[in-house]
Amino acid sequence: MRRTGTVPNARTDGALHAALERTERRAVEKVLAQTNGNVAQAAARLGILRTSLYRIMKRCGIANPSSARD
Repeated sequence: MRRTGTVPNARTDGALHAALERTERRAVEKVLAQTNGNVAQAAARLGILRTSLYRIMKRCGIANPSSARD
């Protein structure tokens, strides 16, 4: 809950966002490596939908393992 009269610190919020994104990227890369690039299996291990994993991969700049095999 936010206290009355407080202003969010943009610098702190940005640092938190960056840390969360790095953590998310590492987790996705680790699970993709464990599943040999199988996105469906990685999504299941992460407990998210496959489409959500594709969205995260795009946002984090993680290449689609199946398109790299072509």
